Amino acid sequence: MRKNFYLSGLFLCILALCICGCGSGGGSTADPMGTGTVRFIDDAGSIITSATVGVNGTITLRAYVSNTRSDGTVVPVVNEKVSFSIVNSGNGGSLVASSDRTGSDGTATCLFTSGSSMYSDNVRVTTSTGATASIYINKSGGLVQPSITKMEAKPEEVVAGQTSVVTVEVVDGGGNHVMGVPVTFTMPVNTSGAVFSYGGQTGAVYTTYTDSSGFATAVYKAGNNYATSEVFDSVMAELIGSDFYSSKAVNITRSAGVAPPAFTLTANPTSVPAGQTTIITATGAEGDVTYTIPVNASGGAFINSGGFAVNTITVPVGQTIVYRAGNLAPGTTVQDTVQGLLADGRSAVVIVTRTSAQPSIYTVDITATPTSVKAGDVSIINAKVTTTDTDGTDKAAPGVTVLFTLPVNSSGATLSAAAVMTDGTGNAIVIYRPGSNTATVQDTVQAAVGTAMDAVAITVTGSSTAAFRITVEAKPTTLATSTSNSVITANVKNNADEPISGVTVTFTATGGSLFPATATTDGNGNAVVTYTGSGVTGAHTNVVTASIAIGGYTYTNAAVITYPATVAGYGLALAANPATVPLGGTSVLTAAVSSADPSQTVSGRTVTFSIESVSVAGVTVTLSSASAVTDGTGKASVVFTRNLGPAASVLVKASSGGADAFVTITLNP
Repeated sequence: MRKNFYLSGLFLCILALCICGCGSGGGSTADPMGTGTVRFIDDAGSIITSATVGVNGTITLRAYVSNTRSDGTVVPVVNEKVSFSIVNSGNGGSLVASSDRTGSDGTATCLFTSGSSMYSDNVRVTTSTGATASIYINKSGGLVQPSITKMEAKPEEVVAGQTSVVTVEVVDGGGNHVMGVPVTFTMPVNTSGAVFSYGGQTGAVYTTYTDSSGFATAVYKAGNNYATSEVFDSVMAELIGSDFYSSKAVNITRSAGVAPPAFTLTANPTSVPAGQTTIITATGAEGDVTYTIPVNASGGAFINSGGFAVNTITVPVGQTIVYRAGNLAPGTTVQDTVQGLLADGRSAVVIVTRTSAQPSIYTVDITATPTSVKAGDVSIINAKVTTTDTDGTDKAAPGVTVLFTLPVNSSGATLSAAAVMTDGTGNAIVIYRPGSNTATVQDTVQAAVGTAMDAVAITVTGSSTAAFRITVEAKPTTLATSTSNSVITANVKNNADEPISGVTVTFTATGGSLFPATATTDGNGNAVVTYTGSGVTGAHTNVVTASIAIGGYTYTNAAVITYPATVAGYGLALAANPATVPLGGTSVLTAAVSSADPSQTVSGRTVTFSIESVSVAGVTVTLSSASAVTDGTGKASVVFTRNLGPAASVLVKASSGGADAFVTITLNP
């Protein structure tokens, strides 16, 4: 009898445990069947799909999780884990969860603070079992008498061609910063002939929108009128609406003096999410340029060659730098201004937009081929970048900037680029070249995307490179279509920097074809072949490697060729027959136009021909025509004639439909 009592008690305990453990996501005994639905409700318990809040206002959102029993009754789900998220975080809204699990009444709450824009927001709640609900948050009262409260120009005095960053601050009638307000910049007094510079374009009027911090920025570039006098320009910012108007102006002094040569900065890309990078390039000057961040709303920084974040960096003009957007004001869109300053006082700026998107979670996998090289050889470094899709699967991450560094550089190695954007397959490729250290050492190459990084070790066996070196150049390095071609030039020199002739160079490619596969260096140390794409569609990257073998040693180098994300417009190939021309001889140049789109006709297309370069002086060559029209097969031809001059190499270019093609003609002695 006592035994039966113990068994009955044990059975009841097990039954109780089973009941308590039923359901998924942590729901309690009030939910024996598991989570059924989740809804947003108001204080009275009614289901709602929208709510209204003022600009920069707050509202408490309540999510109710319930389940329907078999008898039809609805019961709350207790202790169910939920998560809140903003679907369109670009409006600047934020969430603070008051609870991440439902209480005894089946509800969980969060505090939503609206951003500084009038745009509606969408908040989503998701249970641990995947049930979801959304609510739209409408704004009220935000744009009541928006006005410009502050306007400034830095610097206030510039020389011709120099830039000044003009910034305005906009608030609404309640003193709140507002986003998305159009601000028009004009120059009512423009004595110097100044322009606004934006996105590679210029003009006397510029309209932009305030970011989530209520700021709008324009770049003023001083003109060169009345160069011998000091003049004054006025920049005005205006808010123009159907029921409001506000304006402010600042004066900028244009100092006397002749305008220096043009100096510009470009960013690629101009818009990046938090934690991601853009490549900044300065052109139009010589010497060193010092970069600063006069407007740094995101908390961004430059990444130096060691991979460290710095606020100021100085590099030679033409050398790219890497700027990484910060994560201040998360969930909002802000603008950072990068400024470059030269020793002669000239400056230029470029604006980088830090988008509201939170940084994606990336994975980087780096490989080196080969992992052991002799000094004088190269290794192909490939960083594969992936990210996790919404369904949990990994996918390639195109268009992501990868930073390459040498945290351990015992050999004195170099990389072909410090930053490379991934292609359509998520690959970014650079060329590693070891230094001349004759000891056997190891170098480490690191690839990083934000905080994600990977590294690979490369062993340098230490063979001497004192005798020769080889360089490789592809022209162009980016092909317009998958069947376009590029001229590959390998140059061989000795340790005295003298070109070496008569050396056989062997070329290989990871994709596409080369003609010929080997070539012999001429008097300038150049060996030239033509690379043609394989026709593979989609964005991808190929590598062309050139190698020579002299005195028992092998010397190699490589060039990277990229293709665009889509095959757009027309493709073009150029051939010379014959490719070698004696004095007084001729060659027929034939350009073949192709198209990936069957609806695009290849006949009747105009092809222009030009002499791009001649390797030595004193050579006279002519083309029978500067242009020709393609026939029914898409081909157009002109005649190349060699008139005077010594042996040389001539690079000829053909262009049509946005595509370029090149061919090299060898002039015999």
